[in-house]
Amino acid sequence: MKKIVILMAILSIACSCSQKASKPVGLGNSPVVAQRMVTPLGDTLVVANMDLMIDTIDFPMSLLFSDFEVVKLEDNEDALIGDEISVFVSSNHIGVSSYSTGYKLFDKQGHFITSISKRGQGPDEYSQSIYDSLIDEENRRIYLSTLISNKMLAFDFEGNACSHITLPFEVGKTRIRFSQDGERIYFAHQAQSEEEPAYWIQDLQGNILQELRAGHLASLPDFSNELSTRMNNPQLDYAVGYFYDERVDTLYHYSEEANRMMPVFTTNLDCISSFHEYIELPDYYCIFVNGYFGEGWRGYALIDKHTLKGSYVRFKLDMLGDIDIPRGNMIDHGYYKTCIHPYVLQEQWMKKGEISGLPDGIARFVKYLQTHDVEEMNNVVLIGKLKQSHDEEFVLHDMNFND
Repeated sequence: MKKIVILMAILSIACSCSQKASKPVGLGNSPVVAQRMVTPLGDTLVVANMDLMIDTIDFPMSLLFSDFEVVKLEDNEDALIGDEISVFVSSNHIGVSSYSTGYKLFDKQGHFITSISKRGQGPDEYSQSIYDSLIDEENRRIYLSTLISNKMLAFDFEGNACSHITLPFEVGKTRIRFSQDGERIYFAHQAQSEEEPAYWIQDLQGNILQELRAGHLASLPDFSNELSTRMNNPQLDYAVGYFYDERVDTLYHYSEEANRMMPVFTTNLDCISSFHEYIELPDYYCIFVNGYFGEGWRGYALIDKHTLKGSYVRFKLDMLGDIDIPRGNMIDHGYYKTCIHPYVLQEQWMKKGEISGLPDGIARFVKYLQTHDVEEMNNVVLIGKLKQSHDEEFVLHDMNFND
C-alpha cells in the first residue's frame, strides 16, 4: 500500500513539473533580434531587425503585470457606456470616455460616481474628443486633454468645473504628466509644423517653463498620424506613428536637463508599407504592426530591453483562462486597460468551458457569462498595473460579483 501511495505521489509531482515546463515562459527561447549602438552624440540606441523574428509565440500577460483587476460597471442608465471607448485609471478610480456618452467616473468596484463635462461649445465643454486624462487622487481632480483646444479642462470628483489650465496654443494630440510636486505639467505633443513644440513644460497658471520645437519630428498637418507616447516609465518618452510619411521613425526620451530628444529605439520597418507604433514598457519595447509580413497579419511584437531577445506575440490573458486579449486595448500611464461589452469575454469563455483556479468572484462571473444573456449588461473594464521590474510578483484581485 505504501508503495502505491509513493508511486502516486511521484506521478503527481512529475505531472506537476511537466505542466509547469509546458507553460509559456515569455521570450526566454526567442532569438536575439536587436543590437545596441552609440550615436555621434553619445546616446545608446537599440536597433531591431524585424526580419529576425520568424515565429509568433503565445505571451502570458501576467509577466507584464504586478496586479490585475476585472471591474464590472454597474448597469443603471446613467452609468451605461457607448462605443469608441478610452479608459483612464488611477489607484482607486476609473474614467471611461466614449464619443457617444461622454466621460464617466467610476470607483474600482464599478460604482458610477458622476459624468464629467460633455461635448459642446460651452466654457466647461470640449468641441472634439478627449485624448488623454489624469485622475489626481490626492487633490480630487480630473484633468482632460482634448483635441483642438487652448486649455486643459479640470473638474472635481463631483463633476464641478475647477480652474481650467491655459495652454500656449491650440493643441492637437497630447499626452500629459504632472511632476511629483504637482507644480509642473509635461506635455508630449504631436506637432504638425516644425515651429510647434514636440515637448513643453508649463506651470498650472499657463506659464511656459521650457519647450522643444519639433523640427524634423513634425508630422503632416492632419490627424492621420498617432502620438505613441505612453508615459509608462520614469523617463519622458516620445514617439509618433506616422501613417503616410516616408521616414525612419524612432522612440525618444526627452531630456529635461539638455532640452533635447535622445533616440533610444528603432526598427528596420518603413512607415509607408506598414503603419506601426512603438510602445515603451518598463522592461520591453512593444511594436504594434498593422501590416502583412510573410505569414500574414502580425499584430504585436516584443523585445526584452535587457536580453534583446524578441518575437511576434499573441498576447494571452492567462490569468482569465488563457483567453486572447480583446481589441481596443491601451497601455499608458503605467496601466494596461480596456473597456469592453461582456459578450466579448462571453464568446471566449463559452469556448473554454470549465476554467479552474479562478478566485470565487471571478469564477461566478465567468459562470454567469457562460449561462446567461448579457445583452443588457454594462461594460467590463480589465486593468493590469505594469510591473516596474521582472522581480515583482503577480497578484490577481478578486471581484465582487453575485448573480
